[in-house]
Amino acid sequence: MSRQEIDLGTRPSGVGGDTPRSANFKINAMTQELYSRMDALGSAASGILTTSADDHTPGRVVRVGDFGVGAYNPLPEADLDGVRKAGTYYSISGLHTPTGQNGWLTVNEAGAGYTMQEYFVVNDASRWVRVEVVGVWQPWQKVLTDGPGLASTQQRLGLKSRAFQADGERLLGQNTTEAGRASGSLVSSLTIHTTMPYTESESPLIRCVGCINGYTSPFTLDLSWYYYQGSFNSGVALLNAASPAIGSVQSGASLKVSVYRRPETGLMSIYIGFPGVVYLPRFAMYSIQTGTLEVPAAFASNWITEADIAPPTAGMNMGALNVITTLNTANCAKQADGSIKAI
Repeated sequence: MSRQEIDLGTRPSGVGGDTPRSANFKINAMTQELYSRMDALGSAASGILTTSADDHTPGRVVRVGDFGVGAYNPLPEADLDGVRKAGTYYSISGLHTPTGQNGWLTVNEAGAGYTMQEYFVVNDASRWVRVEVVGVWQPWQKVLTDGPGLASTQQRLGLKSRAFQADGERLLGQNTTEAGRASGSLVSSLTIHTTMPYTESESPLIRCVGCINGYTSPFTLDLSWYYYQGSFNSGVALLNAASPAIGSVQSGASLKVSVYRRPETGLMSIYIGFPGVVYLPRFAMYSIQTGTLEVPAAFASNWITEADIAPPTAGMNMGALNVITTLNTANCAKQADGSIKAI
């Protein structure tokens, strides 16, 4: 109904105006309408507003900007491990981000010790997720997209291989994806930080291809290892070269190869220690997909290499690979009967 005006009559006595009964009748009608409208609005109309953008008090009315809805919401603390309240935040140089870069963080919680975090990186628009299970954060996992991290159709066609897996099974449909590279320099060791999780569900086959001590000394180093029940079980580094210049690293006792878990991320790193200073003008790492126990393509990108940093320790769940040298011109020769034998 429209507002009902109470007629006050003529001053000063109010002659001609509404009687007390008619005036109260109008008041009752209008207040009844107000209460009916309030009841129809529900509890939100009379609810208590949140007091801050991070106010998670149950039952309070959410405003625009709360929890990052419709407005910028900075991260409440620097360490992402401590952010468990549901909402969308923006992280500037936050600790324990998947790539160490700025980005948007979305959080959902299902009770104490169970949290999901999703992270969008500003620089490359990559997307990462991780969960907290019984109070323990699991490693970040990169979400596979049709952008960086997913090989092109041509790459995924792959190359045929005549290699064999450890159990004798032939690699009939090998796919090779470049995962990272190192620029030329004089180094005594090379550490490769991968984006692969340190779990027994991943059994990687990695090929390092490059030149050593000059552009005319190519070599390959094939790496394969396995984890079991959370610990390093076994691994092999197969060195192959066709140049005598590789002789300085031919001995298994000289070349050191190990894998370990990075404490700050929970991801895999590879350490290659040379017996002396070597020149690496060309060096690249490839992830080889065999069709069996393969590593997802999302883990075969954005690898980072560092030269001459400290080797891993036993506390990093480190495992040393067994270095094996294949026959080549540095340690074998063609015999009179045409056969090739070790020198």
